[in-house]
Amino acid sequence: MTFGVKLLTASQTMLISWVYRFAQLATNVILVGRMIQIYIMTAIAPIPLALFGNEHTSNISKNFLKKFTSLCFQAVLIFIILKIYGNLVNAVSSQLTNDVSLDDLLWKNLFLMIVLVVSIFTSSKLANSIFNTN
Repeated sequence: MTFGVKLLTASQTMLISWVYRFAQLATNVILVGRMIQIYIMTAIAPIPLALFGNEHTSNISKNFLKKFTSLCFQAVLIFIILKIYGNLVNAVSSQLTNDVSLDDLLWKNLFLMIVLVVSIFTSSKLANSIFNTN
């Protein structure tokens, strides 16, 4: 390989490495944030649920349960998204033994990482729309 081809391959690999690190950081931040939200809502759950018996304050309990269910469903969606991402990456990496160029595999993995981050970001919108929460 000539120096130009090596330089181009190194720059492509470095770009994909940066995007991968960003995707990993964004995914970890979202996962930790969701888990903290679930822990906090679980800790304060007795207060809104105690208000369920009174007809004037039962709306508070109903809204809390909707938001808590939506948050738990977001965690399930993120789990499903991560499992699908793992299967897709395994499918792409299994093509390495065939007659496929390394550049194509790197760009496919880059595309999958971008799809992962976008789908994890939009999981909250999907869960909120399903459970009709704000």
